[in-house]
Amino acid sequence: MVSNAQLAYSSVTVTAGTGFGGGGAVALGGSITLSNTGVLSITGDADITTSTNVGAVILGTTATSANTTNTIVKRDGSGDFSAGTITLAGALNLVNALDNTAVGSSALSNNIAGSNNTANGWAALYSNTNGYANTATGWEALYSNLGGYENTANGALALFSSTTGYQKHGQRRLRALLQHGPAPTTPPMVGRRFSPTIAAATTSPTARSPFTTT
Repeated sequence: MVSNAQLAYSSVTVTAGTGFGGGGAVALGGSITLSNTGVLSITGDADITTSTNVGAVILGTTATSANTTNTIVKRDGSGDFSAGTITLAGALNLVNALDNTAVGSSALSNNIAGSNNTANGWAALYSNTNGYANTATGWEALYSNLGGYENTANGALALFSSTTGYQKHGQRRLRALLQHGPAPTTPPMVGRRFSPTIAAATTSPTARSPFTTT
């Protein structure tokens, strides 16, 4: 057996790296202790969780893409997230390759190649696929439009049934008809046309009037 004393190099030197203390020369077959002088403890909070496992420190988070109160916002696999009320201190820039603007659930939701459209309201321009330069403001305004372009629809259900064509203008006049009845000379109506029986349904402000589509 060869002893350490017989060896030309009977010890090794252990140099402590960043975050460790101790080290130095240790005889072959001996041992040495290193101390942790770096991260001595780690504490999480309501948003960042911490745990240890066999010497490893594990960090977690409560971030979610769902509309959950008091959590960090995290985008889902499509880059989206849900939220309730959002307060903006500056401008909201809506940028997309086709220069469309859609505000409201299902607005412009079927668009494929249409560009420069503005849809404001629930399901406004819902069916649009390649129509362009349309403006739809109101619930289901220009709902059925497919490829029509440069049309303007203002009001709920305005130009609802229009599927093609260009430079049409339509307004929803239900409120005026309910309050005052049909005008002596019926004005041109674009989009939805009301049944003549609408006058019979004006017994109360909340009466619902039948209507037909054109």
